[in-house]
Amino acid sequence: MPGDTSIWKKLLAKVHKLDKRHVKVGILGQAAIEPVDGGITMVELGTMHEFGTADGRIPERSYIRSTLNSGNDELKQICAKLASDIVNGRRNVDEALKILGEFGVAQVRGKITKTDIPPPLKPATIAAKGSSKPLVDTGALLNSISYELGTDDGSE
Repeated sequence: MPGDTSIWKKLLAKVHKLDKRHVKVGILGQAAIEPVDGGITMVELGTMHEFGTADGRIPERSYIRSTLNSGNDELKQICAKLASDIVNGRRNVDEALKILGEFGVAQVRGKITKTDIPPPLKPATIAAKGSSKPLVDTGALLNSISYELGTDDGSE
């Protein structure tokens, strides 16, 4: 169809719109600024666990980066399916990004609850909290994981 440019114009418009949208997964919004024990916020606590502390008292236990950067074949398949859906008009960009956000939240929460993220807890920590499960104590960190849609121009 050399003379029919309408399909290409529609495809190009969809690509440009997609290029400006994104989804964030992590400790976001109101949950990020919620106070936790010790006078720190939830995002500060989450960051300490994700990267560890400079003094080494809390070791790095990546639950976000390690989940989303693991070369997850399922994530690649979902992205390919959603891209196809957008191009073929079966979904709009926001619908696709919401699905991707929900997937990301489920993956990160699953990593926290189903995986013993190394290193193991120290015996004193296990005794104090009554569990050997890293990152799970009250459930506040787990429940703070969410997603947000946004645009590259900074608007949410």
